Amino acid sequence: MTEADRAKVKRLMKRCQIGVGGRNAVDNAHYIMAECYGTLGKLMAEVERLQGVLDSRPAINAGLEEAYTNWSRLVYSADMAQAVSAAPKVKN
Repeated sequence: MTEADRAKVKRLMKRCQIGVGGRNAVDNAHYIMAECYGTLGKLMAEVERLQGVLDSRPAINAGLEEAYTNWSRLVYSADMAQAVSAAPKVKN
């Protein structure tokens, strides 16, 4: 979720908190509900995506912190090695 998305959600939360009134109260309430529905759908999709990430890492799910830590070190070491090899060579 981007910063813009977070700001949009916060604005929507504020609108829900304040509520609606006045001449077009029913229409305004309908629009807020429709926006809430869409926002909740996007948030649910993000939850499902993150759950998929967790589910793809059995060490986390099994509570095997050591195995996950070792796996992470290997991944980060490989990333670092790739970054170093791709970096421009500096002449002394």
